Amino acid sequence: MINLASVDPKRLKHFLITGFVIQLTAWFLEGWFYGTSYGRFFLFQGLQDHHGIFIERAILCTAFLSLIGLLSRSWQKWSWLLFIYPVLECINIILMIQDSQKPGVELALLASMGRLGLPMALCFLKRSQFTLTVFIEKLFGLFIGLTFIGHGLKALLQEPEYLDYLYFLFGLLPTNNFSSFEFIKQALNTIGAIDVLVGVIVILKPAHKKILLYLCLWGFVTALLRPLYSGSYGLLPFLLRIPHWLIPLSLLIWSHNHKRGTIL
Repeated sequence: MINLASVDPKRLKHFLITGFVIQLTAWFLEGWFYGTSYGRFFLFQGLQDHHGIFIERAILCTAFLSLIGLLSRSWQKWSWLLFIYPVLECINIILMIQDSQKPGVELALLASMGRLGLPMALCFLKRSQFTLTVFIEKLFGLFIGLTFIGHGLKALLQEPEYLDYLYFLFGLLPTNNFSSFEFIKQALNTIGAIDVLVGVIVILKPAHKKILLYLCLWGFVTALLRPLYSGSYGLLPFLLRIPHWLIPLSLLIWSHNHKRGTIL
């Protein structure tokens, strides 16, 4: 069993930075190989395919400017560059929402707040010279809480993708007696309600250890379902969702072994 109190809090800095770099790389590769809402938007504006693809990939490359914000203290004034990726991804999600008629698609931005929030929180951490403060703790709690609220609301709306994941998850059990459609629907409603509840709690109390443990484990399981369900096609979506379990894990480690004001 892992003793969280024995984890060096200074490693949190490296965990968070590494997680963001992996997340950004996964977003870049997913957009490069499978396209983004930018590409569809440029197509609808009448641009030729090769022009639209060129601009889309230029935008994807621009997101890597965010990494400049993670450079040494002498580059601290450039920490605002960490906002480039979340701004570009936010626009991408908004374009996707406008282009889709899927029920509940308007919740996509809310459900993505963990991914968008990690680099923004890192910006404030960098500006505080990686000193953990009450503000940063609440910021992490807000981002991950909104993410779970968004996913919970989508579950309550019976998101078809989530239904497929539940069928698959229950199918992994040795004795699968839970395959009826009504049971899956009820299970998804229960999961959605729990996610909304824990999301609200972690926003109000970001140091709640039991809630953070649930968020960490469930965030990892739901992210892991992507490659388990889709094979290699789900690897990039899994990496893209690293913040869903890394943020609560960081808050959990933080709450176990040091006080606010500690320098990472």
